[in-house]
Amino acid sequence: MPEGLIRSIVFHRNKELMAVASDSRFVQIWNIKTWTLVHSKMLIKRPNALAFSGSESELGDLIVADKFGDVYRIPLGSGNEKIKLLLGHCSLVTDMLLSHENGFLVTSDRDEKIRVSLFPDTFEIDGFCLGHTGFITKICPVPHRPAEIISGGGDGTLIIWNLGTHSEVERLSIADFAPELQPAPTTDSSKTPPPPPTIITIKSSPASSSIAVLFEKIALVTILRATLGTNNKFAVHQNIQLPRPALDIEFNQKGDLIVAYAPAETHFEDSLLIGVSEYHKEKEVKFSEVSSTAGVAGTLNQIGTTETGEKVDYGAYIQILRKFNEEEYRELKKKRKNEANEGDAAQGESSAKQQKPNPGGKGKGKGKRGGKNKRKDKDGGEGENSAPVEEETQES
Repeated sequence: MPEGLIRSIVFHRNKELMAVASDSRFVQIWNIKTWTLVHSKMLIKRPNALAFSGSESELGDLIVADKFGDVYRIPLGSGNEKIKLLLGHCSLVTDMLLSHENGFLVTSDRDEKIRVSLFPDTFEIDGFCLGHTGFITKICPVPHRPAEIISGGGDGTLIIWNLGTHSEVERLSIADFAPELQPAPTTDSSKTPPPPPTIITIKSSPASSSIAVLFEKIALVTILRATLGTNNKFAVHQNIQLPRPALDIEFNQKGDLIVAYAPAETHFEDSLLIGVSEYHKEKEVKFSEVSSTAGVAGTLNQIGTTETGEKVDYGAYIQILRKFNEEEYRELKKKRKNEANEGDAAQGESSAKQQKPNPGGKGKGKGKRGGKNKRKDKDGGEGENSAPVEEETQES
C-alpha cells in the first residue's frame, strides 16, 4: 500500500480491482482476488477523490481529482495512451461521483458548488447544483433513485438534488436529527452563534434503502430512510451511538454498516479499530448496536493496531476546507454581499467603471487560482499540467 494517510479508496464494478490514493501522491490499483499490484503512478499533486469509469464487463479508466481542482483520466489499458485532463475547478475538489446511468461526472468543491459535466465529453457542462452555504465534503447517490444525489458539508444541511434539472428536491437540517447535533445555546447576543457540526461523510445502501451520515468529532451515525407515508421524503430512521467518534463509515453488500473509529484517547480502547452494526429486516429495517466482534470487526480488531510513530491530526483536512476560523468566514461572506450590493448600485453610472479590470486577474469564483490557472474546458481540458505524472510503474 502507498505511504501516508489514505485519502480515497474505490472499487471497480467488476469486483476485481481496487484503487487507493494517499498523501504520498501515489495512486495504486490492486487486484483484490490475488492481492497483486496492477498499476502504480506518482502524481504531481495530491489526489483527493477517485472513480472507475468501467462497467462489469469493461475495464474503462481511472478518474482522479486532485487538491488543486483538476480532474483527469488515467487509462488502464495496455496501450500508450497518455493521461488526459478532463476539467478544472477554481477550488479544491472535495468529492467526485460518476453517474453511469445518466452519463454525468459530478464534482463538488470547497466553494459551495456542485458541477454536473457530461461524461466522457466533460468539456460540456450540463449545469450546477447551487444551494449550500458552506464547503461540501461529500456527494453520494440516493439508493434506488438514479437521477438523484445527496450532498452535505460544513453548513449543517443535507440536500437531495435532481441531476437532470440541477434542482433541489429536499433539504434536511442536521440540527433536527439528534440533541448532540444542536448548536450549544449562547447567552451573549453579541457573539456569533456556534457553527453546526460538519458532515464528514455520507454513504448509501441499496440493500436497506438507507443513507448513513457521519459527523465530525461526534460519536453518532444517523440513518435516514424514505417512507411512503411522508410522500417518499427522507427522515431520521435510527440514530446509532458509537463508543467514540469515527473517521469513516461504509455499507457492505449485505447492508451491514462498518465503522472505522478515530484514534483512541485511552489505552483501554486502543484495540478497537472497526465496529459493525448489523442490518436486520423482519417487520421493519433495524440496525443493531455497534459490535467490536461481529463480522470483519472481530478479525481486524485482533490483528490491527492504532500505534503510530507520531500523533496524526485526522481533522486537519476539514480545517483546510474551512479556510478561516468561523468569524473570519462570516466577515468574508458579509464583505462579499456588501461588494455585490455596491456593484449593483454602480451599474450604469459610468462605462469606464463597468469595464474596470478585476484586481489580480481573478474571476468571479472564490478560489485562489485566479486567471493564471483558468481552464478552457470547451477545448477538451487545455491548460497547465495536462500530464500530471512523475513516475509510472506497472506490475502484474
